[in-house]
Amino acid sequence: MTMHMNWISILFFLFLIPLKLTEKLTISENKLRKETCGEGLKLKKGYGRKILNGVKSKITDAPWNVAIEVMNEKESGLCTGTLISSRHVITARHCFAILKDDGYVWTTNETKIRGCEKDTEKDLVVNGDFSKMFKLYAGTDCGYRQRCHESRVYSSEISKIFLPKVCDDKQLDFDDFAILELSKNLEFSSSIRPICTAEKGIDLFNPDVRMRLYGFGLDVSSANDSIGRLKYETGDSGGGVVRIIDDRVTVVGIIYQGITCEVSTRNELDYIASVAFYTDDICRYTGICSLEVEKIDDSTSATSGTSGKIYFSFLLIFSFCHYIRINEN
Repeated sequence: MTMHMNWISILFFLFLIPLKLTEKLTISENKLRKETCGEGLKLKKGYGRKILNGVKSKITDAPWNVAIEVMNEKESGLCTGTLISSRHVITARHCFAILKDDGYVWTTNETKIRGCEKDTEKDLVVNGDFSKMFKLYAGTDCGYRQRCHESRVYSSEISKIFLPKVCDDKQLDFDDFAILELSKNLEFSSSIRPICTAEKGIDLFNPDVRMRLYGFGLDVSSANDSIGRLKYETGDSGGGVVRIIDDRVTVVGIIYQGITCEVSTRNELDYIASVAFYTDDICRYTGICSLEVEKIDDSTSATSGTSGKIYFSFLLIFSFCHYIRINEN
């Protein structure tokens, strides 16, 4: 009788354990995302000179935008991110990590990030508690929380940070791109909506197509106000460059460098990382894949998403029961 009760207790305990292999989108989640991303959204009319000195917008004009607060002992900074699923964001790498002589360090405290130590490594993938380093806010048009305590906002913790291709020395000058995984799904609303990601073959530099960027950066008049120890005019970095593709708002690039407000911006260039270039990385780490890739993965693997979790749970339960049965004999 005692042994029987132990079996039940262990099985019950195992079902209570949160088995978390990955938070990539499942195939069904990705298909639903593919059907709804960027749907029914429009790009606001109006034009400012580049990002800086642009046109003021509301969050409902760009509900895919999220604000990323970078917390530091000396000062706080701000970046913009683009929501591409209920729990994934793309942004700029330098908001989180910068390259030093001996490797990458965190922007918040300049401690070294472990990784890129093997020749086979191409990406930096970091898990951990980032609650004291970075904060993410969705559903708000006010990135600087010091300015808008009363505004409605949804915060979420970052659980994983992916920095694709940064271990490749040949790519160091180009790979200012990051993928974030959130600790929980965001609930969609008129102020929180994901948009589609550009796939391979998209011409980012087509001069006949007008693209737009929405960011949380401050213009000169706003940045001169007293709002605490904030970096001057930060905020636009990591914002998504968007356009309409097949009647859907689609992110085609990530802004990672531009001229400051201190000089004229009329004839200056902004630097943009192509989202299509990172299609494979986005698919590998988020589950946001083309339907062709999904068909291949579906026929060769069942270890990601929900099916992987169920399979892992079954193996654990079987192993524990087998262990008890052996010891009972």
